[in-house]
Amino acid sequence: RRDPCIELPCVIQLSENSSCAVIINISLFFQALKPSETSLNLKVNNLNMGVDQPFWDDITNQLCTDFQDLKQPDSVKAIWNHIDYDKFLENPRTYIQELFDDKASMFPPVLTNVWEARILQALHLKHVERRVQLQPTVNIPSLNDPKTDKIINGQVVTFRCIIQDCLDQEVCPSELSTENVINGETVSTSTLLRDITANELETCKTIVRKDNASERELYIAITPPGENYWVSESKVEAKGFGAEEKRMKMDTDNVDGDLKLIPLPDYSELFPELFKNIGEAKPIACLLKVYDSTLKPNDLVEVAAIIELEDPRSPNDSDREMPDELQDDYPKFWKLPKLFVFSCLKLADGNPQILMMEEKLFPVFPLSNINLSDCAQILRDILALALGGDRSAAVYAMVALAARIIHREDSGFGPLGKYVLNLSGIPESSDIPETFQRVIKRLIPRVLLLNFTIQDAQSWKLTPRKNAHTNQLESGMFQMAAGTHILINETRLTVGQFDDNGRHNIGVLKELILNQHVKYDYTYQFPSIAVDSPVIILSDTSSVLQADMKIPVKPDTKLTMEERHSRIEQLMSEWGPQLQAYLSIVRSLSLITHPTFAEQSLNEDFESFFRIRNQDGFKTKMAAAQFSTFITSCRLWGVYKGELSISRGGLMFWKDLEIIRDQRIGTAPTPPVVQ
Repeated sequence: RRDPCIELPCVIQLSENSSCAVIINISLFFQALKPSETSLNLKVNNLNMGVDQPFWDDITNQLCTDFQDLKQPDSVKAIWNHIDYDKFLENPRTYIQELFDDKASMFPPVLTNVWEARILQALHLKHVERRVQLQPTVNIPSLNDPKTDKIINGQVVTFRCIIQDCLDQEVCPSELSTENVINGETVSTSTLLRDITANELETCKTIVRKDNASERELYIAITPPGENYWVSESKVEAKGFGAEEKRMKMDTDNVDGDLKLIPLPDYSELFPELFKNIGEAKPIACLLKVYDSTLKPNDLVEVAAIIELEDPRSPNDSDREMPDELQDDYPKFWKLPKLFVFSCLKLADGNPQILMMEEKLFPVFPLSNINLSDCAQILRDILALALGGDRSAAVYAMVALAARIIHREDSGFGPLGKYVLNLSGIPESSDIPETFQRVIKRLIPRVLLLNFTIQDAQSWKLTPRKNAHTNQLESGMFQMAAGTHILINETRLTVGQFDDNGRHNIGVLKELILNQHVKYDYTYQFPSIAVDSPVIILSDTSSVLQADMKIPVKPDTKLTMEERHSRIEQLMSEWGPQLQAYLSIVRSLSLITHPTFAEQSLNEDFESFFRIRNQDGFKTKMAAAQFSTFITSCRLWGVYKGELSISRGGLMFWKDLEIIRDQRIGTAPTPPVVQ
């Protein structure tokens, strides 16, 4: 069944001997999570996530819409059938040259830059097919994999990254015409997915014309800030993209006659201005060269590309010396590894097990032999144990973990979907801050941790800054991908006074909390960049920062710290990967819906609220901001239960929960005075 909201490819195992691939509607998918509404024991096949041929043909047609403008309807299919992706992976640049030499016999006569566009699209689709099916015959190294410390120059790699900065566009000829020194013949070579060497620049005869030029966008890309260790070590990536058991055969011209492994340096030391909050992830920085790109800063993507660790345009070693006064002016980003991108996939949530293409969600995670109906309950149990046994506070934490921005407008109380949660009543001596932080890092892909004390706040560098001398954007702690959670530990905050930098940082933090915007520092202008970062504040008393939802935590004194920690480890070891995938799906819903879904969903939520309120005598008065937060809470809690609009049961559950919260707030202590 097809629906304009969302489509999920799945395989439902009906028996041990038969299976069927279906496109399952998201509402039906989540109905399967509710044991009261299904008698089937649903199991998702580990490696066959719904990529049957009719489905793949449909996806191919959607991704190939740009080729209709070329007026060659059969060209895409011809290239698709002709390309051998395994052969390309073994020796990418030699294979591209073979395709270039054979283009006249393969296709009708076309301009070289048009031929390049078709080859790139076909390679992209081949990679997407391999990525979704998880059946690679040749392992592709991932730069994110901690085990990948050496790379063969010129091989295909993958890199999960965010766009840190956008550079100028690069224009180069689509092909080069050089003269053979032996027989004097003119030889044409393709420049697709590579730079022009210094020797080619000296001998080429090509004049760059408009009909023979390719444009490449240049980006600086870095490891997603705040990324947690389990993302790089996920089983899916290790099986399909991170293993190193089989090294690829490379062109001997590119590796000087042998398989030379070039070690990757520590980029956090070479480029400290790019890494302000890298977290547990491996710090990697690259220069992306992308054809026909519309990427923008902070986009979270996974690219497949040919890596180049040496600049072929650099002169000989004897000519590399330059005056000392010019050393600082030399653009440092040219020293980064270059990635010539042929496939760029947006990630829905930063979890490599979840792909997003054409506003559709493709879960490719293994969920064999699990019962999805237990995920919400297990998640609540784990969060409750992390919060000292408080199951009511755990529900609010679950809502905060699922929050994403769904609509922005000047409403006076922030964008819709914004959620700032303050969990108060946590003393500094408690184990709750550390335990909760450790659990959150094992559940969601990216977390920014802020220890909120006067000394720490005065040392933060939150906003990115453009260095006018080097023309490079220096990262700040608040340059992060959408969906990055911010966890603030305020339990150690004491009475005191901030200096100028501290007051500036508090202002930046308040702007993010209230409006989900961060102002970048470009010296003469300060553009406001939209972010999507739910905030959770842990505090002893009520937080000094404004929160959308506040609830004092009431630990269960019957549970000892050792019992809670032991139970958490037991549940995480058994349910960790399933909960990670489950949370990624829940958090990704607002990103893959129909463009009008936000408005339609909001109207349905309002109608449901008023109808149920009138039926059940729910007459509580609320301000506009409180009402928005209440509706957001009901909606997100319903998503966990498989309800895409507010139900009567969900509303009454949240009404009772709010009564408990109000009772707790009545006895909560007042916050300290901080100037």
